[in-house]
Amino acid sequence: MVKPARRAPAGIRRVRALAESWLDYAAKPYFSGGCFFLSAVAEFDARPGRVHDALAASRRDWLRLYEATVAEAIGLGEIVPGNEPGDLAFELDAIARTAAQDALLFGESARYDRARRILAARLDAVTHRPASAT
Repeated sequence: MVKPARRAPAGIRRVRALAESWLDYAAKPYFSGGCFFLSAVAEFDARPGRVHDALAASRRDWLRLYEATVAEAIGLGEIVPGNEPGDLAFELDAIARTAAQDALLFGESARYDRARRILAARLDAVTHRPASAT
């Protein structure tokens, strides 16, 4: 899911590609129980040990990549300055993870469509300055 996003040009297009590719990955039935990582985290988040540590490291890597990608878009002037990269990355990730969990739980693939609309609207909101700010 990261490779397709890395092919996108740096900036907001790469942020959007990360969000989209994660949803694409989660929506495809690679595993019968949904996303392996979401399932494993739910099972091991409160259990100390090597599996927990590996999952935590994977999540940290993902969130760091997302945050760095957002920060890069801010640096390029494509996301309005003043947006905290870690907060925006957390928010985008939370929307996508909730969609994936609910899609599986409720058997409703439309949750991915909702997440795509919300993610697009959120990114549009941080990439366009209001007319009064110009």
